[in-house]
Amino acid sequence: MKISILNKEEAEGLSAYIICPHAIISIGEPKPWREDYSGPAKFADNEKRLGVLRLEFYDIDMLSITNAGYKHAIQESGGEGLFTDEQALQIVDFVNEMKGKVEVLVCHCEGGISRSSGVAAALSLMINGSDNEIFHNDKYIPNMFVYRKMLNAWQERRQN
Repeated sequence: MKISILNKEEAEGLSAYIICPHAIISIGEPKPWREDYSGPAKFADNEKRLGVLRLEFYDIDMLSITNAGYKHAIQESGGEGLFTDEQALQIVDFVNEMKGKVEVLVCHCEGGISRSSGVAAALSLMINGSDNEIFHNDKYIPNMFVYRKMLNAWQERRQN
């Protein structure tokens, strides 16, 4: 399965033009901290799209809670908005449901750099046996908290 990492604008713009069976993992902001945030991604209709999983979590991890722009929101929310074990399991279950049905899995977040690449790297390792394509591409900075949670969720599902 091909895994494509896009930013929100690219995912919205290309959503009508994907000509093969595909699914989308759409990652948004739980509580926008930027004034220019336009809300969840809006996808054009496409008969080749077999599913969309929408999730919301911040691009932070427990170890780097002081990332610019997020510290205040996380402190106010008591940690709400972090990527959860339940969300990781949702992704694993969604992808398992789509396996054999889709040729392309689109994974997007606002910038297409960290959250989506963390998810995509883990999925690439799970499905294709390697995450090198993502980790060796300077375009991406995978969120390691997300990556590790995804691998843990995958292991949990494999054991069950």
